[in-house]
Amino acid sequence: MRPVPRPRPRHLLVLLLVAGVSWLLLQRAATAQGARAATAPAAAPASAHRAVAATDMPSASPSSTDTVPGPSAREVIATAQALPADFQADALLRIADAKDLPSPAGGDRRDAALRLAQQASVLAERAMRRMPGLASAGYVSEEHGDELRDTRTAGLDRLSLQTRAARILATSPAQAAALFAALPTPQAAGCDAELIDDPSPTYALATALQPGQAAPQAAALAERVDKAQQETDVAPALKMVLASTALERNGQAQVADSLVRMFARIRGNDPGFTATELSVAADMPLLLQWLQDAALRERLHAAYRTYVAAHLAQARCPASLLGNHWLLEQRFVAELPNERIPPAPPAAQESIDDEAVSLIREAGYNVRTQLLLPDASAADPALEKASAEFLDQLDHGVLQQTAAGDGSGRVQRARLRELLRYLEYAPSGASRDRGVALMASLLSGPYYAQDHDTWFGDLRVVAGQMQRWPDHAQRLAQLAEHRDPVVKVYAMLMQRGQFP
Repeated sequence: MRPVPRPRPRHLLVLLLVAGVSWLLLQRAATAQGARAATAPAAAPASAHRAVAATDMPSASPSSTDTVPGPSAREVIATAQALPADFQADALLRIADAKDLPSPAGGDRRDAALRLAQQASVLAERAMRRMPGLASAGYVSEEHGDELRDTRTAGLDRLSLQTRAARILATSPAQAAALFAALPTPQAAGCDAELIDDPSPTYALATALQPGQAAPQAAALAERVDKAQQETDVAPALKMVLASTALERNGQAQVADSLVRMFARIRGNDPGFTATELSVAADMPLLLQWLQDAALRERLHAAYRTYVAAHLAQARCPASLLGNHWLLEQRFVAELPNERIPPAPPAAQESIDDEAVSLIREAGYNVRTQLLLPDASAADPALEKASAEFLDQLDHGVLQQTAAGDGSGRVQRARLRELLRYLEYAPSGASRDRGVALMASLLSGPYYAQDHDTWFGDLRVVAGQMQRWPDHAQRLAQLAEHRDPVVKVYAMLMQRGQFP
C-alpha cells in the first residue's frame, strides 16, 4: 500500500488565504443585499384597492398555512353584517377564533380578535334575550322528555354572548372587574314564567378568570358569592366553588363564610328555588366533604338546611307541587322518608298541538322503519312511495294547516326534527331532494323571528345532523345560497367547521 502524502505547510497557507478571501466576498454580498432590501419600497397588500368592509377589518391576508375549508373569514364577516345583532355577535365571536382571521399589517391575529370581541360585546346589548333561561317546573315534563322544550335555552342571549367576549377581552384584573360589572344579573320570576333567568355564564367566567394563587383566588370567589341575590345564583355559585383549585384552609373558611351569608340572605322566589333545588342538593355533600374544618362544615350545613326549610315553608307556585319533581323534592331536599311521601298529582292533559306533534313523530317513525329494512333499496318503488307519502303528510293537509295556525312554532319545529331524521337515512333521488328543499323552507319563519334563541338552537340541531349525511358538502353548498341571511351565514360557518 502506498503511503498517503501529508500536506505541506505551504499548501496549508494557500488554502487558508483562499478561504479568507471567500469569506470576505460573501460578507460583502450579504451586506449589499440587506441594503437593497432596506431601501426598497414595501410591497402593497393584495387587497389594498378593495373597498373597506363594514367591519373595518384590516386588509392583510393570513398565511397560506392558516387556511380553513369553506368561505374565508372575511366573507363571513361581510355577510354577517345583514344579521340581527345577537346572531351577528355570535358569528363574530366564532370568527375571532379562526386561523384565517385577517390581521392588521404589522400586528397579529390577537389584535383582530380583540376588535371582533369588542364589537360582539356591543352588539350583544341588543340581543333578543337578556339572559339564558332555565326551565321552570311547570314548563318541562319530567315524566316525558320533550326535544321541543329544552331545560335550558341555546345560548343566544346577552349574558352568554358577553361572557364569551369577555374571555377574549379580559387581559388584566382591572379589565375583568369592569367586564363583570357590566353583565346583566338575574331577576325574580313569577309563577307563570316558563323560563327563569340563569346566571351560570357569569360564574363560569369567574372560574375561567380566577387567580391561580390561593389567597387571591379565595378573595375573588368570596366576592362573587357575596354578589349573589337570587335563588338561581345558588347552584352556579356552588359549582364555581367546587371548581376552585388552590384554596387552603384559610381560603376555604373565607369562601364558606360567604356561602353561609348567601344561604341566609336569599329568600322569597319559589320558581327559582324549585328550578335549582335538586342541583344544589346534589352538590352540597360534595361541598361539605371539600371543607377541611368540621365546625365549618356543620355551620354551612345548618345554613343550607335553614335555606331549604324557609323556602319549603313559603308560598309555593302550583307547578312546584306537581309531578315527579315534587316527589324528588320531598325525598332529596326535604329529606322525608319514603313512607311519608304521598303519591304525585296526575299529569296535565295533552293539547291539540301535542296531538299534532305525536302524529308527525308517528309518521317519521313509520317511514324510518321502511328505510331501515335489511332489504331496502333506493330503487324499490314501495320505498319511494313511502317517502312521498311522508313528505306529503308534512307539506300538505291537516298537519300543514295546524302548523300554519301555530304561533309558537312548535308544530313547525316538530316537522323539521322528523324531516332531519328522515334525511339521515333517505337514499339519493327525487324524494331526498324534495326533503332537503322542505328543510330549507322550514329553517326560517315568523315563529323564529319571535325567538332568536330557539332559532339558534334548531340551527345547531341541523348542523349536528348534517354532519352525518354522506352528501353533506353538497347540501351545505345549497344551504349557503339560502335567501335568509341567518341561514346563509350559519351554513357558511358549517362549511368552515365552526358551527355547531
